[in-house]
Amino acid sequence: MNTKQLKTTVCKDNPVGCSISGTCSEMCPQTEKDLRIRERMINILETFQGEYKLVKCFSRSAADSKMAVPEILRPYPILKKTMHHLLHVVSKRTDVTTTTLYNFIDDRLRAVRQDMTIQRLPLQQCAELLEPMIRFYIYFAYSS
Repeated sequence: MNTKQLKTTVCKDNPVGCSISGTCSEMCPQTEKDLRIRERMINILETFQGEYKLVKCFSRSAADSKMAVPEILRPYPILKKTMHHLLHVVSKRTDVTTTTLYNFIDDRLRAVRQDMTIQRLPLQQCAELLEPMIRFYIYFAYSS
């Protein structure tokens, strides 16, 4: 049995042993962007000087949804870029309430964790993504 056959067998018999790599090169997949623009589901924190900077929303997995589609999963470098944007750009906004800011960032961080989990990123990359998130949650818990 060659390597390809073995991987196919492992994936079919044990989906836990499979990993997938995201190919989305932006903070929000194009399909989600199109839907959210069409349905006018743009958060005020995603508008900067009349321009949209959309960040992928968290969405629960449903029985018929396809969560492990490479085109909608952001690879590690894009997840890092998204984290930087959320924690260093969006978090400094003062034109909304603290609750609005927290709810927005919390939802988008949850989507980052979801992409990270689905792709089964290496431990070091997970730690690099989770550490700033933990600081964010501690800060907001302390300041509330």
